[in-house]
Amino acid sequence: MARTKRKNQQRDGGVGDGIDEVKLPKKAKYRQRAHSNPLVDAHFDIPLNPDHMNWQQEFPELYAEAVARGTPPPQVDFVDVGCGFGGLTVGLAQAYPDKLVCGMEIRQKVSEYVKERVLALRKKEPGKFRNATCIRTNTMKHITNYFKKGSLEKMFFLFPDPHFKEKNHRRRIIQRTLLAEYAYLMKPGGILYTITDVEDLGVWMREKLEAHPLFEKVPEAELEGDEAARLLEEGTEEGQKEHEGRNNHSEPQCPPLSEAMIETEVKAKLHAAEQAFERRLGVMETKLSQDLIEERSLREAAEKSLREGKELQEKHVAEAAEEKQNAVSAAVQELEQKLEKEQMLNIKLKKQIESMKTAWEAEKEAFEAEVDQEVLSAKTEADTLLASERATVQRLRGEAAVLKQRYEDQLVTAKFAESNAQQLSQQGKKLRTQVEGLVKDLARVKSELAARESAFEDKESMVRELTDRERALEMKCVALVDAREAANKQTAEEKSKASNLAQQVESLRGEYKSAQKTLKAAELAASSRKQRELAARKETAAQKEIVERLKRKLKTISGAIAEAGALIQQPAELKNAVVNLYHTYATDLHCSDQENSCGEESAATEKRDHQQVVESLKARIHRLQRQIQNQRDSNLAEARRAVSENGFLMKEIEVLEQKLEKCQKE
Repeated sequence: MARTKRKNQQRDGGVGDGIDEVKLPKKAKYRQRAHSNPLVDAHFDIPLNPDHMNWQQEFPELYAEAVARGTPPPQVDFVDVGCGFGGLTVGLAQAYPDKLVCGMEIRQKVSEYVKERVLALRKKEPGKFRNATCIRTNTMKHITNYFKKGSLEKMFFLFPDPHFKEKNHRRRIIQRTLLAEYAYLMKPGGILYTITDVEDLGVWMREKLEAHPLFEKVPEAELEGDEAARLLEEGTEEGQKEHEGRNNHSEPQCPPLSEAMIETEVKAKLHAAEQAFERRLGVMETKLSQDLIEERSLREAAEKSLREGKELQEKHVAEAAEEKQNAVSAAVQELEQKLEKEQMLNIKLKKQIESMKTAWEAEKEAFEAEVDQEVLSAKTEADTLLASERATVQRLRGEAAVLKQRYEDQLVTAKFAESNAQQLSQQGKKLRTQVEGLVKDLARVKSELAARESAFEDKESMVRELTDRERALEMKCVALVDAREAANKQTAEEKSKASNLAQQVESLRGEYKSAQKTLKAAELAASSRKQRELAARKETAAQKEIVERLKRKLKTISGAIAEAGALIQQPAELKNAVVNLYHTYATDLHCSDQENSCGEESAATEKRDHQQVVESLKARIHRLQRQIQNQRDSNLAEARRAVSENGFLMKEIEVLEQKLEKCQKE
């Protein structure tokens, strides 16, 4: 057990010296599947633009030194896209200590491993690896959010995911559109490094780079002294495995393809123009050679004919006579003329050749000028295309940022609207229940108002009966007064008494008439109240408690009116007193002749009785008038209050109906 423990201590770095050895993270704890969908994976923080990227937390020591010196903070120079476990990132940081190296990895566990590895190396070797870091991001989507235009010197794409299926080729890291973004981020003269162990992917990357106008291939001679090119195979696990495979096997199954490529469209057009010019030049040379061959054949034929003529002349000199000498000389002259013609033809041919040469040179110069113009126009077109693409990319980025902000704002607005809609739906439900209750109350109020109308009709009939009784009583009073006046005409003394009684009766009649007017006013008030109640019923719906309170008030009014009717019907005492007085006056008149001494005593008693009856009648009539006035005032106040309460309820019901309509519309 102790031996095993000691072995574990020795394997872990030993103990006893009091200093803990810095341990590098183990890859076994950070393994993750090699493939990832870059078009979907985006669960990480992304800066809005390069100005929002906090590089200080990635390079704290270098930024602190820059602040202490008062110099601008350093910028990232090398980017290792898909850095894996950080072999090349660490190697570049060690080989280029003055350059900032940033590895970019989309897998979470692998990027965490690289970060832990860099931190462990910084602790293990202080002062080194301060220029290395790793960030987790999706390069295909967000690389322009981290770096500014023309800020990168080198970009590395080592053993990228091949995505073998044709439908997944759009996920490959080397695409035409992505190459435009890489060129936008790189400095002029920057180098893009690629390496793979998949032949199909290598051919794909080569074709895409060759077809792009902003890249051209770097010669192999320039890569021999490049330290970064040497690290392509030695700095990664895949490169080391491939290197070991080539050393162990004589024929590697798939040699790695390592090349930095830049090819411009202008150069391709120039090459095509040179080939066309060479083809046209070859055609002209063949034509000139044919003309020279024809000229040489004509000259040879002329020289041959001249030699033959000289030979004939020499033969005929000895044989022919003088007569033939002229013919020979003529033939010689003809031959000389032919020779001169041939010489003239030769001169013309030479002139034609010279003119053709000059024309060919002029055409060549014009063609070269045309080619130069085409090259210049192609270059300007390429520059304008590049500028437009860059402007389009910038505009699309700005629009994307604006659309993203709009989407977030709309999302917040939608959530707020959703919460408002929920609240409104709840309020709508409450309002529906309230409106349903109000509708039920309205139905009950309608039924109660119908009952009230019938009660009002009954009260009107009662008022009519009271008026009829009042008229009958008035007629009786008038008859009694007339009889009293006729009886008082018999004697002067009785006439004065009768006149006094008549005046009193007239006052009573006036009081009765005022009482009648009061009753008529009460009737009119009741009718106006009915009209107001009908208008209030048409305009609004009263609540149940108000209707019940009105019913109670109406009951009290009906009782008061019944009491008033009873009071009006009570003056039977007055009738009896008047009848007794009439009979007394009649008996007094009848007995005046016989007993004159008893007249004064009976008249005094009758006068006292009459005054008592009149005073009691006045008191009762005054009490009746006061009760009728109070009842009328209370009825008017109750009607006004009911109208005001009905108007307020009507307004509330209108507001509730408007809210209900709004909720139903929403």
